[in-house]
Amino acid sequence: MKLRLVGQRNQLGGGTHFGELCDALKKIAFYSSLIEELDCFDKPAMEAAAAASGAQDVTIWFWNSEWITRFQGNHVVWGIFESDRLPRTYCDYLRAHGKRVWVPSHWGRDVLVNNGIASSLIDVVPEGVNGDRYHPHLRRAVNRTGQPFRFLSVGKFEKRKGYEELLEGFRQSFANTNEVELLLKADYFIDFETKKAALTALVDSLGLKNVRLFWGQWSAEQLLALYNYADAFVFASRAEGWGLPALEAAATGLPLVSTYYSGHTEFLRHCERSLIKIAHRLEPIKDPDFAKYWPSADGNLGQWAQPSTTSIAAGLTLMRQNHELYRAEAQANSLRLIEKFSWSQSAHCALECLSAHGLLQTGYAIHAT
Repeated sequence: MKLRLVGQRNQLGGGTHFGELCDALKKIAFYSSLIEELDCFDKPAMEAAAAASGAQDVTIWFWNSEWITRFQGNHVVWGIFESDRLPRTYCDYLRAHGKRVWVPSHWGRDVLVNNGIASSLIDVVPEGVNGDRYHPHLRRAVNRTGQPFRFLSVGKFEKRKGYEELLEGFRQSFANTNEVELLLKADYFIDFETKKAALTALVDSLGLKNVRLFWGQWSAEQLLALYNYADAFVFASRAEGWGLPALEAAATGLPLVSTYYSGHTEFLRHCERSLIKIAHRLEPIKDPDFAKYWPSADGNLGQWAQPSTTSIAAGLTLMRQNHELYRAEAQANSLRLIEKFSWSQSAHCALECLSAHGLLQTGYAIHAT
């Protein structure tokens, strides 16, 4: 038997999920010898693995691929999405190929069921955070004497992340005061220069001089330093499959100002005392970038959250005014989050799901004397 994982390691959320779960599974004694990690863009490796696959194998697919029809055995398909309405072709793919369908949150499970996927096929396998890389232990060592209060947001510059609303809410509360800054790490790795110019122009159009923009591929150490440089994390996202930056921020001990809808509610519900929720309403998705990757035959892309700029402004003000209270709660929450949502826990959950459904045929036997 082989336990194959098909994806690609990269710095995006999906690539981090794939790489971290692969590493966590390989650390579990005995199973490490069964695991085969495959880069889905390595054609020779995919061809060789498909030819060698057998009926007892399990292949876990981290995104949709035509290769799935060439592998024998049982398939586990990850479902990670940001809308409450899924394209028919996507649901057909899950039903046709998924022996099991995994989602990282109970919100995701409900979306699948509401889109016609049988609940008996679905397992919730939460993603995680690397507590060795993102942790609270350096936060107290940072000297904040005389520095401005710093809000931080991390995530791709796209409509889904709510940057326009965030910047307007920040403008309403702290426009050009020297005492407060907003830090944005908002790369977009497709058409980077266009997105960079658009975000820079947006900040300039609002006349904000106390917004700082950060760019480029950063190491985990650099990101940890950025999280420690900030005092609070703000996440105005309309929808998330998981919301890794918010969990990383919380793991470093940052209190949060965030929307409370979609996949990131899975871990935000454990941060209630260090979280200020951004009010929202649900609205139809109208976004060309989203439609490009999730096309709909009838044009209905589903709904996501519309964050309130007034609520963002109020939340930022409240966080600054009561920061010591929220900071203390966030510090306590961080270690609990690292334990509950470790990649090790995710790996054990994945193996438990496979075992519960009879998909782990290890052939391992104990002979007592």
